[in-house]
Amino acid sequence: MHHFIDQHDLRTVDGCRAAQDELGSAYTRIDQHFEQLRGWAEHMDQTRRLAAEFVQSDVFHDLVVNGIALDGKVDWSAAGIVRALREAAAQLAVEGWTPIAAAGRWIADRHPEQLPAKYGCRSWRQVVHECRLFELRYREVEGQRAAWYRPREA
Repeated sequence: MHHFIDQHDLRTVDGCRAAQDELGSAYTRIDQHFEQLRGWAEHMDQTRRLAAEFVQSDVFHDLVVNGIALDGKVDWSAAGIVRALREAAAQLAVEGWTPIAAAGRWIADRHPEQLPAKYGCRSWRQVVHECRLFELRYREVEGQRAAWYRPREA
């Protein structure tokens, strides 16, 4: 403020008019910047609301928890079904190998939302094959061919 007084002679009418004009210009600039800031704040609030809606959506859940992108492509290393298969293998493995049918039943009991169809597969065996994160072998069990899997070594 003291520079303003130094720059304007407030003892004269002309000095007061010049000071008033400058204050009016300053107020206009302040008002313009205030409106710009208000617009930014409104956009930020709208962005926050949209982000909150997205984070609560099934699409976001599928992306983050299940590794399924908007276009339907699956990031198998981030897929919830792969985590469930790893858990099942840790619980059910016999000499390092897990029967796929038993793993499917185990997962259905504990993670019912993790189904092959969610990932574009028709069966648990297809999930194991498609993700390429497990070894797949077939064994003869009681006269029937059965699929078994185990996590691939890194």
